[in-house]
Amino acid sequence: MKTNYCIYPKYVSRTEYHHHDDRDLTDGSQKEVYLAAYGLAKQYRLKTVVDVGCGSAYKLLKYFGKYSTVGYEIQPTLDYLKQTYPHKKWDESNLDVSHKDIEVDLIICSDVIEHIVDPDRLLWFLNEFRFKYIVLSTPDRSKLLAVQKVIQSQTGPPLNPAHIREWSFEEFEEYIRQRFDILRHFNSTEEWWTQVIVGTKRE
Repeated sequence: MKTNYCIYPKYVSRTEYHHHDDRDLTDGSQKEVYLAAYGLAKQYRLKTVVDVGCGSAYKLLKYFGKYSTVGYEIQPTLDYLKQTYPHKKWDESNLDVSHKDIEVDLIICSDVIEHIVDPDRLLWFLNEFRFKYIVLSTPDRSKLLAVQKVIQSQTGPPLNPAHIREWSFEEFEEYIRQRFDILRHFNSTEEWWTQVIVGTKRE
């Protein structure tokens, strides 16, 4: 039987995927996620980066333009990336495909997991890469509702129609810890309240 992915039992998630087209996004949100990833890359002299759900790739190219990168996306964004940045590498985010043969220093997966109907499939997909470090982010449900200044229970579904579910800080750490070793877990700015986990592959 499926669990609620470490979210408390009465929380109601959406059951259908709603595509969010972010080809026009730049540095407005998730900046702290990429800065954390960039700091990690500089500290440990990492060279190769995979960005799963890279969107417009604005931040990937801004912070990692001189690195060896592969951005993973779905259509129509994938074709947009290939046409707009033909000199860089892009591939399809097919969560049923294993990438055990791909070795990479750093994986970024920024604000993707809340869009996925079955996040276990996403974590399996990420874990199939042979990686050293991973940076994951998602909205912090409790903080986000306070910032939005609305009266809404914590029972879901999320206010954002493109989000399937949203985790609290404690729930997300419990869920990710089942698959990866966590080095650091923090919240970003009070404007966005994105929670960020920096982790490593569990051997």
